[in-house]
Amino acid sequence: MKRYYLAVFMFMLIFSNCQKLFSFIPEGLYVTPKFIFSHDGNYAYTKDDGKLGYFNYLGGGFSIGYSIPTINKSSPVRFEFEYMGRNIVGMTNDLKMHTFLGSVYFDINFFVIDEVLTDETYRQTLLTKYPPFTIYLGISMGAKLKDSFLTEYNEIEYRTSVSTLVFGFSGGMAFNVLPYMSIDLGYRYLIDTKADGYHEVLLGVRFKVPKL
Repeated sequence: MKRYYLAVFMFMLIFSNCQKLFSFIPEGLYVTPKFIFSHDGNYAYTKDDGKLGYFNYLGGGFSIGYSIPTINKSSPVRFEFEYMGRNIVGMTNDLKMHTFLGSVYFDINFFVIDEVLTDETYRQTLLTKYPPFTIYLGISMGAKLKDSFLTEYNEIEYRTSVSTLVFGFSGGMAFNVLPYMSIDLGYRYLIDTKADGYHEVLLGVRFKVPKL
């Protein structure tokens, strides 16, 4: 019988600590799993049929962001840190690309942008009149790491890696399916310090972290 009391006590202790932990989470925090398609049109190679081929990547990653309201309370600014990993498509060589980006996004909510909201009412208004979709614009800056295997030497494959700074410009739409979840679909153009550019399509599901 004592074991049941001990189990109940431990459950209550863990639950209480979880509530205290979530109470420290700032309102506006969110996480976003993402999928990405990248097209590298800077370089081409000759296929077996004689046609030119380009480097395309598929991959995924995640981002952690924080949303703060602006003056009109309905179009927040978001700060986001993102990691994305990509693998080459259609080639046998193991070519990978990783990016670590810090981004700033500005959301435009057309359905409530004309309403003047106070600090007391804007949260409830965004819950009851949450816009079906949001257009966003963003800028990014970070690092790119590109690595691949070199030709075999003495039956050993050697990997080489090249890193550089990268800048991004993006835009897209967020479909707000639930007050705590949206589906993001966007386009981003990345350019590095070597003037190599990448066209990217991103799909993500943004989840707001609840504040208990």
